[in-house]
Amino acid sequence: MLAAFIDQAFADHATAPATVAARLPEGFALLAAAPDQAESFARLTEHVVLGHLDDTAQLENWIARLDPLAAGNAGLGLALARARLAGALAAGRRDPGAALPSAEQVRAHGNALLALTRRGAWTEIRALLDEARGLIEDAAGQRAFAAITNNLAGDLRFYHATHRADAAYAALMIDAARLAHEHWHAVGGWLEQERADYQLALCLASTGAGQEALGYARSCWQRCRDHGAEDDECCYALEALGHAQHAAGLQQDLAETRALMAEYQSRLDEGSRRYTAPLLAALDALLAT
Repeated sequence: MLAAFIDQAFADHATAPATVAARLPEGFALLAAAPDQAESFARLTEHVVLGHLDDTAQLENWIARLDPLAAGNAGLGLALARARLAGALAAGRRDPGAALPSAEQVRAHGNALLALTRRGAWTEIRALLDEARGLIEDAAGQRAFAAITNNLAGDLRFYHATHRADAAYAALMIDAARLAHEHWHAVGGWLEQERADYQLALCLASTGAGQEALGYARSCWQRCRDHGAEDDECCYALEALGHAQHAAGLQQDLAETRALMAEYQSRLDEGSRRYTAPLLAALDALLAT
């Protein structure tokens, strides 16, 4: 039951983080029957209350509640140590994180960065990005940095429509996507590289940079074709291609991409189709403009 609770919370949190935070005590009550899910629950809690709500006090309360469960659970102990450092970074403290491996210190910057976006603290975010990049010691650290910058870009893109008048917002979104692209292409496999192409293409398209977005979107789609990607992965690649085509004014190409996405979607099971249906609807909306 707790696994289902966590899955639903992640599905809901982007549009209703406060509601998900209010439900967290229900999830905590389920931990007694599912102690193996404690680390996942801790990651959810950190992401929602710090990354989305920028509430360091609530994060500290949850760390205190979860801490007694960390005895004998190394994964939970590591997650809580990382959450403590994330909370400190978001609060402007530079608590020593030397007890954590360097890659985990990099990861701790992720939700702190998201918390700072809620304040529009663009200068502080860029300083924290530089700090995280300086902690990279090996491929694990580089992968962690690629992940947190990709998440930052994706989060900014998700809320971009309400910040279109803020040039600093868009600039940070594109820069974060470029950082993720650079590092995933250095240490990632084809799937991470394809998803980095996807992220950068959509971020660029959302700002109207259609021609540049097209290059990354075509690369994303080509990687899927070259590596025999699953049908749902192909739908996401076609999403990026369609948005780039619209931004570039290529409506006829967009119509063809929409038809191809519908073909791939028709082969998906009901569960996967539920996630890809909004992608198709979004292309339909673009075609109508």
